[in-house]
Amino acid sequence: MESLIFQLIEDIITNSNDQIKFVLISREYPPINLSKLKINNQVKELSISDLRFDTVEFNTLLKKLRLKKLSKEQLSEIINFTEGWIIALRFVSEQLLGGESYQNIVRNIKNYSNEYFDFLLDDILSKQPPFIQKYLVLSSLLNQFSSDLINSAIQEDRKEIRAFYKHKDFVNYLINNSLFIIKVNDDEACYRYHHIFQDYLRRQLKKFSERNELEIFFKTITDKLVEKDMIEEALEYAFSINSMEIAVHIFEQKRYELINKEQFGRLNYIVGLFPVQITENNISLLLARALLADARANYVDMQHDLNLAKKFISKADHNEKMGEYYSLLSAKSYLSNEVEKTAEFSEKAIDLLADNEGYLTYFAIAYKSMSLFSSKKLNLSLELIDKRLKELTSYNEYGKTRLLSIKSVILAMDSNMNTLIPTAEGYLSLSKKTKLLMSWTMSGYFIGMGQYQINRLEKAKTVLEPFVDSKFYGRPFWNLNIYFVYLCSLLHLNEEENFNKYLLDLENLVEDLNNDGYRAFLQVMKSEFALLRNDNTAALNYSKDQDLSGFPTVFFSLFPQLNKIKLWLHSVNQTKISKAGKYLDELILTAKNLSNRMLLIQCLALKAIYFEKTNDSKKSVATLVESINLNINGLSVRTYLDLRTLISPAIELLRLSSHRNENIEKILQYFPLDIYRANGVDTKKTMDLLINIANPSISKRELEIIELISKGFTNKQIANMLFISVETVKKHLSSVFKKLHVRNRIGAVIQAGKLNLLKS
Repeated sequence: MESLIFQLIEDIITNSNDQIKFVLISREYPPINLSKLKINNQVKELSISDLRFDTVEFNTLLKKLRLKKLSKEQLSEIINFTEGWIIALRFVSEQLLGGESYQNIVRNIKNYSNEYFDFLLDDILSKQPPFIQKYLVLSSLLNQFSSDLINSAIQEDRKEIRAFYKHKDFVNYLINNSLFIIKVNDDEACYRYHHIFQDYLRRQLKKFSERNELEIFFKTITDKLVEKDMIEEALEYAFSINSMEIAVHIFEQKRYELINKEQFGRLNYIVGLFPVQITENNISLLLARALLADARANYVDMQHDLNLAKKFISKADHNEKMGEYYSLLSAKSYLSNEVEKTAEFSEKAIDLLADNEGYLTYFAIAYKSMSLFSSKKLNLSLELIDKRLKELTSYNEYGKTRLLSIKSVILAMDSNMNTLIPTAEGYLSLSKKTKLLMSWTMSGYFIGMGQYQINRLEKAKTVLEPFVDSKFYGRPFWNLNIYFVYLCSLLHLNEEENFNKYLLDLENLVEDLNNDGYRAFLQVMKSEFALLRNDNTAALNYSKDQDLSGFPTVFFSLFPQLNKIKLWLHSVNQTKISKAGKYLDELILTAKNLSNRMLLIQCLALKAIYFEKTNDSKKSVATLVESINLNINGLSVRTYLDLRTLISPAIELLRLSSHRNENIEKILQYFPLDIYRANGVDTKKTMDLLINIANPSISKRELEIIELISKGFTNKQIANMLFISVETVKKHLSSVFKKLHVRNRIGAVIQAGKLNLLKS
């Protein structure tokens, strides 16, 4: 019957006289073919959005009513607030007709005058069926909604709605009855209420007596939102009805997923939404907060939250919560240098989380491996990781990513650069596949740091560039260390402009983090940069009064505790030099207890400087040899080069000694002061030499010329052989002398030979 009516209307319209005008008003787009009339421009269509007034139309209305003229700003304010809603504008017009001032009208609208709401209630809401009224009021707490979302919450009433109005759902009912519903997104069919109507409905919600129905409605809504990964929105609605039970339920549903996907920034935001009193009386929230504190290297807060969580452990409803607690406790124990407790707690965690393949399971495996490593059982540590890798199925890329993360940490602490770099490259590849951004950051750091330590500065810069450019700061302490290695590389490569640009980025990052610990760490980094520039005064000023006690001495190339020692060793004050020696003894003991070869190599190099400063040449040489010989799997060249003039006297003592092996020879080649003296180079320029010796940037043409002069050819002969002028040869030689810090051809050949630049 309905289709026949529409067919009849279509026939009348399309076959009527041109003089007849039709006005067709419909709540839905009618199933009438008007294409021919549209082509002939004989149809004018108006949608609901076309009926909203703009400032020009509202001004025209006021003129027709002969009302007081409003300014452009006043017109815009009213249109923006009412969204062009004709009923609201009618209210404004009536107020103006009554002689009300503009200020009072705006106040009345924004404060919702009784007269206005009486109109809404009597003319609109009260005319709706009771169940429609109920769901209008309930849904007013939703800032946006879809048919699917609302229908999921309408249970028994849904059939009644369909029976009452023959349309498919509640949202269609709102649209077809013009109940102030506005489409937000054309693609996703998302809607919202007009904000004035929504605020009115929310006022009615306060009178809503069916608390049980309210909670059922929002429990269903939030479950649907959680299903769509809209956790923040779900929590917002739970908090809006003051239901902590629903809020905690939402968190429990999604916390594992957030942790396993390394969405720590999001997790931090969500945990922060909960009132402190709720958080500190809920084990899941406390464990999440402790994990976040660990991610920020905030070990004081981590310990605080673990202490609070302890009282809930005996009441934990299942093994997983206890397993998570012991996993985090193993991390805190390790960072407190309590290796035996680390082993104990990590083993408990692994047992309790045996059926869980999540982040905190691998977290416990990591600290179990590190406890073995620190107990001087490196092989057992790596065997544990490799065994787990073999047990994983080929498609378990998540597990492999986690295990390679652990292996990278162990190799970094062992200063095994030869194996670290390829392992971290595999880790990087898997982190991209699994889309784990924090793992991506960590893997990038390990590759870049490894390349930097073995003095491949261009490679380190290239590797780390995407990470500093990404502006992803999921785990700030790692990001700061990435910046440190990257900026050191730029400094050594003389890229001053880029260095300043990225240093500013780093300063902005630290400012955004708004954390005193990170601010102190930044100042230490700046102090290190100043030392690399040989500006001891600036270095001292940056480092002054910085509290570094909370920073771990674990697996980063920059140990902030060493900065103070370097500054003391630069001093001529014997008291400060003595303090450096005592502090070094403590750190050397820590490094040995934790089997932290990376820290030990650096500490021993500094201790060699200390002995040279205190005129104990024999111990200086022996300690420097010990440091160099610890580099058994890739020589950490930058450990020594970055100490520059500070370590040069100790290097000279080593050169005069009888100690020789492959690593010592390599280090001596990086400090060729005997060649500099032989060719008239000022040894006071050691700093400049060390900047460029490792990376002299010799061009291909310059290498050809050095090769030819090493064979005894004259400038003229070289010019003829290379088809260039004699003047060009001289220019190239001048450049070579400058880069190699020599004064003549003989010095250039000797230096090139020392740096393995010659083919023969």
